[in-house]
Amino acid sequence: MLVINPYFTNGTTHPFDLVEWERRDAVIQGEGSVVFEQKGVEFPKFWSQLATNVVAQKYFRGALGTPEREYSLRQLIERVTKTIATEGEKRGYFDHASAVVFERELAHLILHQKMAFNSPVWFNVGVETSPQCSACFINSVEDTMESILTLAKTEGMLFKYGSGTGTNLSPLRSSREPLKGGGSASGPVSFMRGFDAFAGVIKSGGKTRRAAKMVILNCDHPDIRQFIACKAHEEKKAHALIDAGYDGSFNGEAYNSVFFQNSNNSVRVTDEFMNAVCQGVQYPLKGRDGSVIETVNARDIWREIAEAAWQCGDPGVQFDSVCNEWHTSPVSGRINASNPCQPDFATVLTPHGIRTFADIQVGSIIWSGQQWTKVTKKVHTGTKSVWRYRTNAGSFIGTAQHRVIQNGQRCEAQDATAIDNCVGQNLLTNAAVCPTSLQAMMDGWVIGDGSVHHASGDLVYLDIGDEDHDIFADLGCLIVKKRGIGPYSYEVKTTITADELARTYERKIPHRYLTGGQAAIASFLRGLYSANGSICGGRVTLKAASFNIISDVQQMLSALGIASYVTTNKAVKVQFSNGEYLCKQSYDLNITHGRMLFRDLIGFCQKHKQVRLNDACQQKPISKKKKTWDIVDREELGQFPVYDITVEAPEHTYWTGGLLVSNCSEYMYLDDSACNLASLNLRKFTLPGSRSFDIRSFTEAVDLTILAQEIIVGFSSYPTKRIEENSHRFRPLGLGYANLGALLMSWGIPYDSDEGRSYAAGITALMTGCAYRMSAEIARACGGPCAGFAENREPFLAVIQKHYQACDELIGQNEIKRAALWQWDMARTIGLAHGFRNSQATVLAPTGTIGFMMDCDTTGVEPDIALVKYKRLVGGGMLKITNQTVNEALRVLGYADAQREKIVEFIENNDTIEGSAIAPEHLPVFDCAFRAEKGTRSIQPIGHIKMMAAVQPFLSGAISKTVNMPSDATVEDIAEIYMLAWKLRLKAVAIYRDGCKRIQPLSTSSGSGGVAPAPVATATPGPIRRKLPDERRSITHKFVIGNHEGYIHVGLYPDGAPGELFITMSKEGSTISGLMDSFATAVSLGLQYGVPLRSIVDKFSRTRFEPSGWSGHEDIGHASSVLDYIARWLELKFLTEGSQAARQSQDVGQVQQPQQPRAERATQAVIENDAPLCHECGTVMVRSGACHKCSNCGATSGCS
Repeated sequence: MLVINPYFTNGTTHPFDLVEWERRDAVIQGEGSVVFEQKGVEFPKFWSQLATNVVAQKYFRGALGTPEREYSLRQLIERVTKTIATEGEKRGYFDHASAVVFERELAHLILHQKMAFNSPVWFNVGVETSPQCSACFINSVEDTMESILTLAKTEGMLFKYGSGTGTNLSPLRSSREPLKGGGSASGPVSFMRGFDAFAGVIKSGGKTRRAAKMVILNCDHPDIRQFIACKAHEEKKAHALIDAGYDGSFNGEAYNSVFFQNSNNSVRVTDEFMNAVCQGVQYPLKGRDGSVIETVNARDIWREIAEAAWQCGDPGVQFDSVCNEWHTSPVSGRINASNPCQPDFATVLTPHGIRTFADIQVGSIIWSGQQWTKVTKKVHTGTKSVWRYRTNAGSFIGTAQHRVIQNGQRCEAQDATAIDNCVGQNLLTNAAVCPTSLQAMMDGWVIGDGSVHHASGDLVYLDIGDEDHDIFADLGCLIVKKRGIGPYSYEVKTTITADELARTYERKIPHRYLTGGQAAIASFLRGLYSANGSICGGRVTLKAASFNIISDVQQMLSALGIASYVTTNKAVKVQFSNGEYLCKQSYDLNITHGRMLFRDLIGFCQKHKQVRLNDACQQKPISKKKKTWDIVDREELGQFPVYDITVEAPEHTYWTGGLLVSNCSEYMYLDDSACNLASLNLRKFTLPGSRSFDIRSFTEAVDLTILAQEIIVGFSSYPTKRIEENSHRFRPLGLGYANLGALLMSWGIPYDSDEGRSYAAGITALMTGCAYRMSAEIARACGGPCAGFAENREPFLAVIQKHYQACDELIGQNEIKRAALWQWDMARTIGLAHGFRNSQATVLAPTGTIGFMMDCDTTGVEPDIALVKYKRLVGGGMLKITNQTVNEALRVLGYADAQREKIVEFIENNDTIEGSAIAPEHLPVFDCAFRAEKGTRSIQPIGHIKMMAAVQPFLSGAISKTVNMPSDATVEDIAEIYMLAWKLRLKAVAIYRDGCKRIQPLSTSSGSGGVAPAPVATATPGPIRRKLPDERRSITHKFVIGNHEGYIHVGLYPDGAPGELFITMSKEGSTISGLMDSFATAVSLGLQYGVPLRSIVDKFSRTRFEPSGWSGHEDIGHASSVLDYIARWLELKFLTEGSQAARQSQDVGQVQQPQQPRAERATQAVIENDAPLCHECGTVMVRSGACHKCSNCGATSGCS
C-alpha cells in the first residue's frame, strides 16, 4: 500500500475551513434573456464570477429549484474527492488514515484552482453508481454492418455522458470495392453522415457541452480524396444557403442543414507517404484486401489536403510513423492496426507436426516461437488477396496487412523488409509416426530422383549410380524389379504418385509428410537428402529444381530445430559433346545450425556422406545464427478465404513456415480504449513577479493527480466490453496542464522564443517523468504493473529511455532540467524492477471548460488569445478587461509603477500594446495568437509548430492544439506548415485559417441587449464645409451582394481623402435606388462638414437587413446588408495603414467627436472574423484548441 503524507494541508484542518466563502448569484445572460440563473451559490471569495457561473451551470447536479440541487462548491468537491478516496481505500491503494489525507490534499488542489479533472468526472462521479469518467475514447470499427451500427450506438452513449470519441474508419471498404452479394460498398464517407447526425443532436453530459468527435482515414484508402474534400464541399453548400437568406450562425439553418459540422477530420499519413510527397513519386491506394485500386501522385493528395484545410480548416494530419515510434505497447499491437489474415493452406506448428490453418480449431495447440500455446479464437474474415513472402530462411503466406515480426517489432508484411527466424529446439520428439519409416525414406528418395515412364503405364522408377546399388539391394522389400531403362533402374514400391512427379520444377513435398510426426519427417528427409543432398566443406546442402521443395523442407527442418537458408543458382548453358544444354534455375538449401540434430535424426544412407557429416559435426559452426532474414521475393497467389486466430501466449506470435508472425486479435491498444484527463494550472506553481517555478509543489500535485486518475480507471464504467478490457489491461491516463502562455508572459518571456520553448519543454519533461515515476511506484506498492506491461516490457522501457535521452539533451533551465532528469531516472530504475501501472501518462488537451473552472488565461499549450478581453455583464453590456498578466510581465521586465499604468491605460484605450511607451525589444513578450484590431503583430504559424515540437518528446500522447493562420495565408503556406510538423516529428497537427468559414459574427451593439452609454456633452463650433475642387479624381467600385449588383463612386480631395459618395443600384426611380441616393448624399455632406470617416464606418458596419449575402470580396466575405458592405469597403480603401485618408489633417472648425464604445468592435478584438455564436447564450465564441469556447457561459463546441 501507499502511504499518503500531507503536503498542501496541515493534517488537522480541512482546507475548506482555511478560506473565506461568500454567497453570490450565478447568472448567465443571453441575448435579451437569462439563460441560466441559480441564486445564493457558495464559492470562495477569490473565485471569479465566470468560474462561478461555469461550475454552477455545468457541474452542479440536481434539478434547479429542488432540495437535491447542489448549491456550494464544497458539495461538488466533496462528492468527487470522497468518492475517489473511498474507492482508493476499498481497492487497496492505501489505508483509511491515508485516505483521509488523500481526500483533503485533492480538495486543496481543486479548491485553490491548481488542478481540475475532465468534465465527465464532475458530471458523473458520486452521482452514477458506475460513472463514466473518461473524456477520450478511441473506438474501432470493422467492415460489417453490425459493427458500423454498434459504433453509432457506442458514440451516442459516450456523448450522452460527456465524453469525446475518435475512430479510424480505414477498415471499411471503399466505395470503389465490390460487395460480396453484388454491387459496390457505400464507403466510409457515406457512413460519416449518419455518425455526424447523431453527434449533432446529442448534448454531452446531458447538459450543454457539445459532442466532440474525431474521424480519421489512412492516406492509402481508396476513398481518401472523397474524405479530404467532404467537409469543404459541405461548406460550399452552407455558403449557398447563407446567400439564399438562411441564418448563417453556428446553430442557424444554414449550417444545421449540412453534414460534417460536428467532427474534426484528420488524414493519417506514414513516413513512406511523406517521403513520396517529398520525392513527387506515385503512391498506391489499396483496397481492404491489400490490392492496389489506384496509383496516384503523392503530391496531388498532399495538395488536396492543404486546399481543403484552406477552405474550412479540415482535415488535419496525423503522423502514423511518429505515433508508433513512441508507442509503449507495440507487442500488443501497433496504433490503428488493420486486421491481419492468413489463408487456410498457411502452415503452423503443432505437437503432432506441421498443420495448415484448415486443421486448426479453437483449443488447438500451436507453437508461439517461445512456447506451446492454445488457440482461443478463429474467425473467418472473408476472401482477400494472399501473397507469399520469401526469405532465405523460409516463406510466409498471408495478406499484405498481416503482421510479421521484424527485429522483434511488428509491422505489416507489405511494409516489412525482413522477418525474424523462428528456429529453436526439436519440437516433435513426441509427435505421431505416420507412415512407416522405411516407406517414408523411399518416398523421400523418389521425390528427389524419381521419374515417370509413361510408356509403361506411368511407372514410377529410380535411376541410381554404382555407389547406391548396395543400398538398394538391402531394400529388396521395396523393389519390384530391375528395369532395363538405365544401368541401375528400379521399379519401386512408393506412395508417391505419377502426378506428384509430373513436373520437376513444380514438385512439392506431399502433404502427408509435411504434416507428419518426427519419425516420418526425419525418414522422408533421409531419403531426400540421400538422393539430392551433399556435404562439402562441412556444409550440408540439398539441391532442388523446385522452390516448393526447398520451402517445404525448410519448414520440416525448422520443426526439428534445424536452421537453414536458401541460395539461388542462376540458369546457365552447359556445353556437352553432343551439344549445348540449358540448366534451369535451381536452389540450394544450406544448413547453418543444427548439424548434430541433422546427424542424429536424419543423416544419409550413403556411408561416405555419413562419415563426412560426422567429421563436420566436430567443426565450428559455419556461420552465426541470424535472427532476421531479408525478404527476397514477393509473389501474389490470388484470392483465398482467410482467417484470424488469437492465442493465449502473451507474446501473441506463432510459427509459420519457419518464420515468426503475429496473431491478430490483440491489436487493440488505441482502438477500443479510454483515457481520463486532468490538468494542472501552471500559474499556481509560480511566485508572482519572478521566474521561480515551485518544483516541489508541482511534483506533489502530479503524484496526487496520477494516483487519483489511476483509481478512477478501476471504478469507471465503459460502454463496451472491449473498451473495458483494454482500459483495465493498459490503464492509460492523460495528465496535462493549462496556462503555459500566461506563465511565459508573466515571466517576460516571448511565447515564440528559444527561451520560451526551453521552459515549456522542461516543465513538460518534469510532469511526464514524475507521472511515470509515480506510475512505477503504484506498481511497486499496489499489486504490480498493468496487465499489458509484461508482453511489452522491452519496448516500453525503450520508450522511457527515449524520453530520458530527450530530457538529457535539453538546453538551459538547469534547475528544472535537473529535477526532470531525477524523475526520469527514478522512473527507469523503479520501472525496470517493478514495471509501470499505466501505459500512457500525459497528453496536452484544450482544457476549455475546466480552464474556466481554474480561472486560466490560456488553455493547454496555447498562447494568450489577445491582451484585451471582453466579458458580458449580468445586467447587460460588455466589460472590457486588460489581461492581468500584462502588469506582472511589465514588472518583471523592469517598468516602474507609473510606466506600467501608462502602458496599461494605452492598451485599454487602443486594444493593443503597439504604439505605447514599451521598448520595441519587449513587444514579442506580448504577442498573442490573434492580431489586435489596431495592431500588426501576432505569433506566426511557425511559432506554434516549434512550441509543439519542443514539448512533444516529453508526452505519452499527442497535443490538441490549433495552429492559427492569418486570413491571407495561401494553400502553399498550409502545406508547408503540415510538412514542417512532420519534419519536427509531431504526432498530429491541425490548422485554422482566420475567416475560412462564413459563420456570421454577432452584432452586440447597445441596441441588442447592452446598455447605451450616456451622451457626452461637448462644445461644437459653427459648421464649416470643406468643398471639393471642381476637377477631382474619383474611384469606381463594382459590388455584388447575393443577387444584387451595384456601383460605388467616391470623389477624392487632392490629399486622397474621400469627399463625396454616389451609389448606383437597381433601376432609376425604384425604392432601393432612391434610398441609396439619399444615403450617399447624407454621407457626402457628413464628410465635407468634418465627420470622421471612422465614425461613419463604425456606425454602419455590421448593420443587418436584406439584401444580404456573400459578396465575393476576398476581404469582406459575407455582408449582412448593403450598408455593411459599403462601410467595410470604405474602411478597407481609406482607413488602412498608409492610406491618404488615414493621414487626413484636421481642418479649422473640424471637431473630433468622442466615439461611442461599441461591444461589437470590442468583441472583434479577441475573436476570428467568423467565430461561431454560443449555442447557449449567443455570445461570440473564441478559439480553444480545434474548437471554440464561450467566455460568457463557459459552453464549448466540441473537444474544447
